[in-house]
Amino acid sequence: MKSMEHRNNCFDIIRLFAAITVIISHQYSLSGMSEPIFLGMSTYGGVAVIVFFAISGFLIAKSCMRSKGFISYMSKRARRIFPALLPCAIFMYLVLGVYLKWGDLSSYINLSILKNIISVVTIQGAPPHTGIFEGFIHPYSLNDSLWTLPLEFLCYLLLGMVFFLFKNSLKAMLVAFVVLFTISIYLLFNKTAIVFFGVVLQAFPVRALSFFTGAIMALTINYWSDKKIKQYILMISFAILFSVAYKNEINVLGYILLSVITIVIGCSFKDRIISGRFDYSYGIYIYSFPVQQFIINKFHFEFYFGMFVSIIVSLFFGFLSWHFVESKFLKVNKSYVKKHDVLGQST
Repeated sequence: MKSMEHRNNCFDIIRLFAAITVIISHQYSLSGMSEPIFLGMSTYGGVAVIVFFAISGFLIAKSCMRSKGFISYMSKRARRIFPALLPCAIFMYLVLGVYLKWGDLSSYINLSILKNIISVVTIQGAPPHTGIFEGFIHPYSLNDSLWTLPLEFLCYLLLGMVFFLFKNSLKAMLVAFVVLFTISIYLLFNKTAIVFFGVVLQAFPVRALSFFTGAIMALTINYWSDKKIKQYILMISFAILFSVAYKNEINVLGYILLSVITIVIGCSFKDRIISGRFDYSYGIYIYSFPVQQFIINKFHFEFYFGMFVSIIVSLFFGFLSWHFVESKFLKVNKSYVKKHDVLGQST
């Protein structure tokens, strides 16, 4: 049986298009060109990341409501993120490494390679390894898409703590939203170089805003699900978004407005194509960067044809990742988790 969030929305399709948008955006940078910028705010790949965070916040808030406690909730989140990273790391460091540089697996494997694989699996990024992409346009960028994963996992933790530790989850989420908004405004004028899991902390609050916007909309859906209300929300959101385009304000408000637009559109159409059958977006996202690096630098296709090939190959890896790794772990028996839940019931 498909879950309710797959019956009444089109988030699976939106995520698929967002993953493809990341590929399109990266095609520019990995070809040595400047990525197009959306309304003076972010690259189109960055906008796709906002879409991912907003949808995650919405769906994961729903997951919170179904979970028996914090342990089962975090178990679901861990099974969604971590398992797929191991074969991805093996593909990057062993398959590509052996093919592109050494040609002999036995002479290639060493402690450094194992440390790099562990770094990927523990969402600390993909450290460049000597020579894998030597001679490429970006020789030290092995998988720059992975930088968002520690930020998203931190969002999971924050949402779980807010939801399971406070009786009034909505009120607590609104407080968290205001705090994140305040920090985002502060960092807009006071940059920081503090690093968390290899990512500058500057990048976190605005993306957490997107995540919590989605979560709050999940908890308040009964108040805005009417068709006419959704139309008003979209009109107002687009009007504000374009009014702050190319202004400093868009670097905070844009994250909220794009998240609202994403959730409202996602809840306005029913997906009859994917509808919970599969989700290739995560696999596409984590494999597309090294795939593009390889295709762009080894085959030297014409720009748009190379983009098309990268999308097709990344879709294939997304297919493999979902059917042979991700879906298997999502079906793992939850009995152990249920027995060890200790932080109470969802509200």
